[in-house]
Amino acid sequence: MKSLLKEISVIPGVLRACIFAREGGLVCAEAGDGFPEERVEQLALHFSRLVQMAGMNKLDIKSTIFRFDRYTIVCFPLDQGSSADCRL
Repeated sequence: MKSLLKEISVIPGVLRACIFAREGGLVCAEAGDGFPEERVEQLALHFSRLVQMAGMNKLDIKSTIFRFDRYTIVCFPLDQGSSADCRL
């Protein structure tokens, strides 16, 4: 999983690639400068709430894109335990 984050982080324009667990916070990150870590955690919490609410309504979110004036954030939910090989 860490090698996948490295591949994503070298794409031109990508500022940060990370894995966030609702219980454990930021699990794994390939950081670039320009996007604060506290903002990453806030957005990740919003995304995990969105996935949780969708699940309560029997919806399965495959991905979500947050578009802002300066950034676009792309989020994907991972299967349980898929980030086990990626710890900070």
